[in-house]
Amino acid sequence: MGVYGTGVEPPTPPNRVGVFGFASDSDATDGLPTGVVGHGMEGVRGRGGVGVRGEGDEVGVFAATSDTAATSAIALWSYATSIKHRALKVEGRAEFSRSGRSYVATGASSRTVYLTGVTSSSLVFAVLSTSRSGIFVRAVMPATGRFVVALNAKVPGTTYFSWIVFTNPANHGG
Repeated sequence: MGVYGTGVEPPTPPNRVGVFGFASDSDATDGLPTGVVGHGMEGVRGRGGVGVRGEGDEVGVFAATSDTAATSAIALWSYATSIKHRALKVEGRAEFSRSGRSYVATGASSRTVYLTGVTSSSLVFAVLSTSRSGIFVRAVMPATGRFVVALNAKVPGTTYFSWIVFTNPANHGG
């Protein structure tokens, strides 16, 4: 063991560990009990078969930006060093806060969805969730704070669509 740090009543440290930190839940007087904190240009760096691993009852790894003045801060950056590698692999369900489901009303051919943070540079994808013979998404047009899903024709009944919004990597807008 390289470094061993503890709070109250530490568990037995695991074997073959470089750094082990422990903080008791019962001693949380100043924020959350935290076993290990990294601070610097790189707060925590890991290298090996699994560089950094997190396991938790509710959240395994949490990443957040804290500089409110930064306009292009990134909470979690995933990078593959080769086109043969994957930068992100998700096993199980994934949830995206900038996605949803809406509808085009009977007799209409488009719907505007309002969403904070959308810009004209946003990448917005939409797909029909209701089967309507001959009806398809003709275009999705993003603008400041909203996007319009346009169909190729007026719909004979309420027609649902699912959508997702991504930031445009070319200019980091939207």
